[in-house]
Amino acid sequence: MQLLQSTTEIIWFFLPGYVANMAPVLAARFNWFSFLNAPIDGGRTLNGRRLLGDNKTWRGIVVGAIAGGVTGILQYAYISLLSSEKEGLISYEYLPYVLLVSVTLGLSALLGDAVKSLIKRRFNFSPGESWMPWDQLDSTLGMIAVTYIFFTPSVAHVAVALFVALLGTYIINISAVTLRIKKNI
Repeated sequence: MQLLQSTTEIIWFFLPGYVANMAPVLAARFNWFSFLNAPIDGGRTLNGRRLLGDNKTWRGIVVGAIAGGVTGILQYAYISLLSSEKEGLISYEYLPYVLLVSVTLGLSALLGDAVKSLIKRRFNFSPGESWMPWDQLDSTLGMIAVTYIFFTPSVAHVAVALFVALLGTYIINISAVTLRIKKNI
């Protein structure tokens, strides 16, 4: 029962980051915010290799931050509606904090992905080339690192987060390939 509770807590807490991590793929697929479709690294190289590559864009950062923030607000509204003693009225007292945490989680997931891309370029991986298990863990490792700003997660929460990342990313990627949102797992 404790494992189920830890899993539920981790998925719920990291949900803004998970959604933020998927948002750039959807934004690219449907060409949302195309005016921001410029590489973060500006084409810069290190030792003849791109820092991040063309797939890490400002559009992804902006869309991810927005998606993380909106997800956090929706979660807060849901919890507020469930627990409110005032006939479902939402208390806005904690909304700025919720927004800060959810946007931060979203950006930290994208930062984890960008750091992994930087390392992949140093090891001469092609963009989109698989690098197991780091392709599955990158965003979660970014979120775990940033979580320490807000609170210290237990070892069980960290272990569950890594397991959920491995399994969840695999399932989501298979679904995205099946739906033709992504080209490869």
